[in-house]
Amino acid sequence: LQSNLGPFIKKVLAAFTDATDDDENLVRNNGAFGLGELVLWAGEAALPYHAQILTALSKMMKSERAPRVIDQIVAAIAKFIATGLGSVPVDQIVTVMFAKLPLNEDFDEYGNIFKAFHTLYAAGHESIKQNIPKILECAVICHKSTLADKDKILPLVNDLVKRIANDFPDELQAVLSGIPPDAAAKLNAILV
Repeated sequence: LQSNLGPFIKKVLAAFTDATDDDENLVRNNGAFGLGELVLWAGEAALPYHAQILTALSKMMKSERAPRVIDQIVAAIAKFIATGLGSVPVDQIVTVMFAKLPLNEDFDEYGNIFKAFHTLYAAGHESIKQNIPKILECAVICHKSTLADKDKILPLVNDLVKRIANDFPDELQAVLSGIPPDAAAKLNAILV
């Protein structure tokens, strides 16, 4: 798909961007999803349009009230992060992503969220340590959720929780001591 999108990017981008301004939640949701997928699948052909896509997502985030649409915007931001940190204003978009977590309705998007977390972790980005409580909260939600595609998402979740336990044991213990017992039990079960 990547090599075939180049000639169509302008038209596809215009369609998805137009959808982000629609009155219907589902259409805006699909517009945000489409923008994220364009970033994910168009590869280098999308690089010249990254600023335009981020502007559309930023505009949406400022006015959006529908929880599922907000989740989709966050997932689109996560796709930017997961595809490579060099082409985006990482500190700005990471702040937005973490501010809107945990997801409210579209739990299947945790796959993209945790891919972004892994990318940030591998890069040694400071946002990981600063947001350990939020990351662990998302991990617990993934384990409790019946909606998430657990076969794909939980290996990503579990791997990151184990890395956090190994690299930031004090921060993990601080979180474990301050959360409800059932949530602590879920996290401890991952670590066994």
